Amino acid sequence: ELKEKGQIADRVIETSDGFHVIMLVGRRSEIKKELKDLAPALKRRMKKEELAKRREALIEEVKKKSNITIDDAAFAQLIREMNEAEKDVVGQRGGFSRAQRRTRPPALPR
Repeated sequence: ELKEKGQIADRVIETSDGFHVIMLVGRRSEIKKELKDLAPALKRRMKKEELAKRREALIEEVKKKSNITIDDAAFAQLIREMNEAEKDVVGQRGGFSRAQRRTRPPALPR
């Protein structure tokens, strides 16, 4: 157990979200609540979780009944093109993006 502020745990904790280093930053006194006070929030949370499970089950059922195939090469190409387009937009400093400069018509003669 960590006792002093700033103390770091002896081990790294692994969870489904990744690895975590635990450090004590402070302590709070315990919070005591009655079940009747927590019930509405718990009911909302349980309902939300149940709806999420039902939605996932419905999606899986639709996937099983559908004949969906994914062209991995085409999908990879689409991702590459989207990443390039995003780089062009992020790199803009006013004027035309790199993609627009490549495709705009030639300048008119003076």
